Amino acid sequence: MFARLVRSRAASGGSRVGSPAIKPEMRTAIVRRFGGACSDVVGRFGSYRAEYDASLKDPKGFWHRAASEIEWTKPPTVEKTLQPHPEHDELHHWFADGMVNTCYNCLDRHVKGSRANQTALVYDSPLAGLKRQYSYAELLDEVSRFAAGLMDVGVRTGDAVVIYMPMVPEAVIAMLACARIGAIHSVVFGGFASNELASRIDE
Repeated sequence: MFARLVRSRAASGGSRVGSPAIKPEMRTAIVRRFGGACSDVVGRFGSYRAEYDASLKDPKGFWHRAASEIEWTKPPTVEKTLQPHPEHDELHHWFADGMVNTCYNCLDRHVKGSRANQTALVYDSPLAGLKRQYSYAELLDEVSRFAAGLMDVGVRTGDAVVIYMPMVPEAVIAMLACARIGAIHSVVFGGFASNELASRIDE
């Protein structure tokens, strides 16, 4: 997005009102660093200005088209894509009649495609001296087993699960497993003492 924004501003010779101008030397450095990626993004999605104008002209249609980039269990309708909150102007209801599983979009769709053996997660802990990598297929297997374990102990859709772990791959696996079965997860850093943990469970 940043590279695409830079290309758009470079084409227009300036920046939008309220945004700081990008100096020519900085623009050149960014294009040199992200040249190929920038061209690919602009080529696929069009210019930033065109996308921005389209989002203002037809917000529901714009975000409904954007939502088609992921896979839905039940696709949202255009009418329910974006609805204003009845009490707060700054809040909105998004995709109210749609249903999506974030775990499926993170893992399954890539395994079913051509990325099953590509690296999905890298764990590198200088403190522990450990390095681990998971492919999409391996991570899906771990998440599926964790999700089954949660269901075995009675966790169901809509239940809340507190994840009290350090920053290790298993924490990511636990979060994805909760999303897979529709449980709500709350992450508490494993370094917190018992009192802090108790207060967060109460919340």
